[in-house]
Amino acid sequence: MTDRTKRLDVLSFYSIIRNAYSFKAPEEAHQVLEANFLRYGGKDKLILYIDGGAAVEKEETAKKRKANRDKAAEKCYKNLDTLEQRVTNNQKARKRHFVDVKKSLASLFYWPSSVRQDFIDYLIKAGWTVRICETEADVAIAADCRPEDIVISADSDMLAYGTIYTLWRPISRGLHLAYSRADVCQTLGLSSAQLTALACVVSNDYGRNIFSLGPVTSLSVIMNSKGEDPRSIVSEYLENERVQSKNTCDKTFELALRVFADQLQTPSTCQISDSAYSSFNALRQRFMDLCKRYQQNRSLQMTFNSSNSMDIIRLRSSSTSNRYKTVESPAIQHSRLTRARITMPPPVEQPQDSSISHGNQTGEALHPALQRTRTPRHQPRYSFKSRKGTQEHPRPPVMKQLAYKPYKEPETKRKKETSAPKDPPTLKTLSKSTAATDKLAITRHLAYHHPTSSLSIGTLKANIRLALPNQLDLQQEVMEVIQGATSEAARVKREAQRLIGCYVEKLDKIGIDHISSVDKEILRHLCQPVSMEDVKDTDDIAADEEDDNQINGLVDAELDPDDGEPEVESDDSDLQPPSTSTTKKKKDDKVQAPFIWSFLRVVYSGKRPRPSSMGDKVNAFIDRLTELGIYVSPSVDINESNMPFTPTDLVRSMATQLKAELEKMYKHGTCIIHNKLKKAKDLGILDTNTQILIRDDVSAVENYVSLNKLIQQPRRIAPMTSVEQPFVGFTERELAGFFMKRGGDLKTSLTELASNEGVAPTIQDVQEWVGTKEPGYLLKRYLADIDPSDLTSRKKGKAGHRAAIKLMSLKALRRHLRMLDDPTFDPKDYTVKGYVSRGSILTDGFRVYLLAYKLRELQCVRYRRLPPDRLPPRISSTVGGTDSYLQEIRNVVKDDMDFEKLWPGARPTDIKILTLDAGQAFVVGAYAYLPGRNGALSTTMDISVDLTRPTDAEQDGPVHLNLAVNQKAVMQPVFRYRRWLNTEKGVVTEAEPSSISDIESNLPPLRGSQSSVEEYVRKIKEVEERLSTFYNGRNRRFKRHTWDMKRAKHAEYQAIAERLLRIVGGTTGRHRDPNNHVIIGVGLGQFKSSSRLSSLHSSFLDYFIPLARSLGYLVVGINEYYTSQKCPNCHNFIARVTIRQLYCTHCKHFHHRDIMAAENMAMIVRERLEKQERPLHLQPVTEDGIYPWISESDENTGDSHVTASTSVRGGRSKATKTGSRSKARASSTVKSHGKGPPGAVSHSISTTESEASAAASASSRSKSRASKRQAATGEVTNAVDTHSSLEMSSIVPSDGPSRSRKRASSLNLSQEASKMAREL
Repeated sequence: MTDRTKRLDVLSFYSIIRNAYSFKAPEEAHQVLEANFLRYGGKDKLILYIDGGAAVEKEETAKKRKANRDKAAEKCYKNLDTLEQRVTNNQKARKRHFVDVKKSLASLFYWPSSVRQDFIDYLIKAGWTVRICETEADVAIAADCRPEDIVISADSDMLAYGTIYTLWRPISRGLHLAYSRADVCQTLGLSSAQLTALACVVSNDYGRNIFSLGPVTSLSVIMNSKGEDPRSIVSEYLENERVQSKNTCDKTFELALRVFADQLQTPSTCQISDSAYSSFNALRQRFMDLCKRYQQNRSLQMTFNSSNSMDIIRLRSSSTSNRYKTVESPAIQHSRLTRARITMPPPVEQPQDSSISHGNQTGEALHPALQRTRTPRHQPRYSFKSRKGTQEHPRPPVMKQLAYKPYKEPETKRKKETSAPKDPPTLKTLSKSTAATDKLAITRHLAYHHPTSSLSIGTLKANIRLALPNQLDLQQEVMEVIQGATSEAARVKREAQRLIGCYVEKLDKIGIDHISSVDKEILRHLCQPVSMEDVKDTDDIAADEEDDNQINGLVDAELDPDDGEPEVESDDSDLQPPSTSTTKKKKDDKVQAPFIWSFLRVVYSGKRPRPSSMGDKVNAFIDRLTELGIYVSPSVDINESNMPFTPTDLVRSMATQLKAELEKMYKHGTCIIHNKLKKAKDLGILDTNTQILIRDDVSAVENYVSLNKLIQQPRRIAPMTSVEQPFVGFTERELAGFFMKRGGDLKTSLTELASNEGVAPTIQDVQEWVGTKEPGYLLKRYLADIDPSDLTSRKKGKAGHRAAIKLMSLKALRRHLRMLDDPTFDPKDYTVKGYVSRGSILTDGFRVYLLAYKLRELQCVRYRRLPPDRLPPRISSTVGGTDSYLQEIRNVVKDDMDFEKLWPGARPTDIKILTLDAGQAFVVGAYAYLPGRNGALSTTMDISVDLTRPTDAEQDGPVHLNLAVNQKAVMQPVFRYRRWLNTEKGVVTEAEPSSISDIESNLPPLRGSQSSVEEYVRKIKEVEERLSTFYNGRNRRFKRHTWDMKRAKHAEYQAIAERLLRIVGGTTGRHRDPNNHVIIGVGLGQFKSSSRLSSLHSSFLDYFIPLARSLGYLVVGINEYYTSQKCPNCHNFIARVTIRQLYCTHCKHFHHRDIMAAENMAMIVRERLEKQERPLHLQPVTEDGIYPWISESDENTGDSHVTASTSVRGGRSKATKTGSRSKARASSTVKSHGKGPPGAVSHSISTTESEASAAASASSRSKSRASKRQAATGEVTNAVDTHSSLEMSSIVPSDGPSRSRKRASSLNLSQEASKMAREL
């Protein structure tokens, strides 16, 4: 490769030439351009070609370029005048003013012959081989090029020359794309002559293609030509019938053939003069002078007092917060547009020589906000084309035809027996002597009535600055205390995990079945026992795992639920089912928690506990670790007073985390391994004589280790967390102890606060004093400016959760609780909002969360602790929580009375319908039905379009829209973050010869047959400091990037939600208009992917459903039976081409799977609103031809035939889907060969007698319902015709410009049922 001659086209580097000679001196520009040439080789192997004069063949192109330069000159003059006016009037010039001038100057640039000659002389003097061409360099390079030579050019038409075999096209950063002529011809299926002919007939610098004959069409024609040279191939191309019918201008492509085939060009007598460069130089100099004047004016303004400075609206935020963001927050877009439309005054014409001061005008008036011109990516697709006839797509060669399968009633789950709700804690009279005890009782009582939320308030450093303004020393001390406490607590937990892991591994080597009674007792203290009852509940636990996480693990509302954010314990014991071993488990739990807590205190302080019942258990464990050589006790007694932190307060949060990790590892892990072994035994993989029972007489650790040896890939035997700093929780009482132990100014400040109320300056007394204050008192003084006063509504919105949290005294909290405990309390009239502080924080040393009780939601409504007549409607009220359930639409709209309650005075045809189908490859597929004129789009404010221009949706007839969001689009911030992280982990320096990736990959495995915890602990201790520096040090760089990525991912969710609500005339920035009647349907499908691919559908629905409900939208669930299996046009079974692409063999039309499912769900909603029924083609049918769901609705038999739960937490159904859809939606693996799907819905199969009887019964039921409607409305219609029109109304939407569906020719099941009913 290095010995081959390289021929470089200098003028193809035009962008580098323009940038270098526009703003640099000629000598410096020569060096910049030469440096770019040196990237491709030395002077001995590189030949430089420079264009000469213009060619006759490119006169038309030269004229167009000259016209573009003239247009750019006019635009440049206009932009310079605007910039000069702002500089003269001392106004703020925005970034776009300078960018507009630079862009117009770039279009105006011309490289004059004089400067070009100076560059040639410079190259010759430097020893370069330069060839000055007569016309263009392309032709000269093609004439001189040999087969082994390499051509370096940015022109895309170089491969059109038959003599050029290898082309390097430069791209950014010194990289290039290598093209081989042979590879290009092989990929396109062309010969070398055909490739040249194709370049001649498509658009190029020497002519345009024949109208309506693009590259693809021309390729298909030339591919079949039999000519041997380009001219004969072009002649054959022009003689083609298809080409002749389009070639109305009699194009011959002679100029292109002369250049590409003959490699000839004729010099032109009309050459561009250097006056173009003179014009460019004058405008450039004027721009540079304006920039200098503007900098001088800005330097003078910087000397003014900050109080007199104007409030400038920035176009962009800092680069840090915008690091991974691919879309902008819809709220920011809406606020900018609102300010631009409302606060911007009309332009006032000022005289050119005006020097009037603008000091009295506002910053908004002088510097109005700019409207964003970039269009967000998540846009709905609008289709208003009225096509003639039906649109047919070619049939795919391979596909799987879905077929009818009889409906089978799903197996009923074993329901858990729920215990009676527990009574609320009793409130005693408030007294000073028991103030701390009363505060604890009040907080527990609040946890009974309100859910706990962890609210993100930003970074720890920024909040401490707000809480302690102008106190730099105190800020630094608070930061050091909290960061030191979090780091030390995490270190203690990691050390305890390693000790437990090595201990279990030692026992495993000895023989887990032959351990002593002391070891058995220790293992029982580490984790509660597991029994076969826990294994029976494993399926229910897996199904409800995400739902329980939403109750027990309270995640920040601004972030995604799948981001691993801190979790908080909640008071939900009244939801747990009773069990025969409940008493025993509670007894074991009372031992386990103190045991782990005391053990962590020993690990931190090295001081053993005092002799007691619990102290003896911990000492026995320490002695056993010492005996096995795992733990070494400190040789010197340590005094707790000399420690930087109090051991009891430091490890309290870590003890709770370690307890949960041990239970998840051993107790829940035992159940998982047991189920895997049971499946392997049933499939014959495992010997049938192998015992896999769980023993009740041994600990969970022993069961786990024994069963773990039987699986093929053994799991790790101990929980091991990474070096990355986790979130640690601290209460105000614990923080007060840390502050007092710190000393210095921090201790002095806290002592002064306590001494004002007569408190002694000791740690215990100060902690007791903090326990008597209102929750959040200490946090407001030192950590975060929560509940700020004297803030406008706009500033409160910017403050976020800090302004939403209230500091309420104990008496005010007591009054609030007494109101809730009042027997006459009615939740329907409850209107309290905001949060009340819990007095605790969660932090990892970089970010901080405040724990608070959510006053807007009531646990008594969420868990139905009140009588049914006092409970508000769950579907429309947010008092019971907005993310805990989805009620199926058939239970929401049962009759006309339900519809009237939801939408008083409205008609079913006035309701806008938006349905969502969650997927894996696609986050969500949406379909919207907007009825008639004045629909949602006529009121939608889209910031990406001109608001004064009427939209295409302002028309008569219904509008159909759809939107599909690809997971790759939403995951772009994550992809960018991963690329950055991989790059950072691979960095190697002289001081650090090994990278982080090498260190982590060389660590011993923790799972598998060759795993060793002891070896892993030894190795991790050697590199722990390096890993901790990367993940937690370096100014928290890793955590900053991680946080930026999560915020950018949240912005993607915001953009999707904004687009979905804009379809139906809403926005995320304001509450729903009362006159805007909208119903949002969400599929009740829950995914369980066996491929373990990441999916965002659940996290997005967890974000969107509460958001939509909080804005006043009605969100319901929809059973997805048959929605992704039947065509919404003809109602026949669909064929699967790929996992997302479907094909209807009857309509001959492709469908997107998620959009088609959403469209079918929209039909379900319309039918439910109008007829209170589900479309017949989406009803399940048994082998006997019975429609079980219709029978159930008519006979009121309960929920025995329903496959999806009607009350779902987290927006998902209890009925799970295996793979990508439900088990009930089984598909055949037979390839389609033009035959219709078998079964009752096929065109070619007649209806059976059982189906006829079912159709007759359905018709009679429809007749009875129709007679009831006739009695109510006074209308007289035929019952059978009513049934037929009912079905057709659900499948044939109103004719509109967006849909043209003619389905009269396609027979469906409902028509056959109606016909059979008439015969009967």
